[in-house]
Amino acid sequence: MVARLVQQTETDRFWKQFLHISLSLETQSRN
Repeated sequence: MVARLVQQTETDRFWKQFLHISLSLETQSRN
């Protein structure tokens, strides 16, 4: 249960990081 929760948090962090990078790249390429 705890391990699953930790895994969920790690996944969330990964996705937030991924989205952040994607948005940054999109903004850079637009300029």
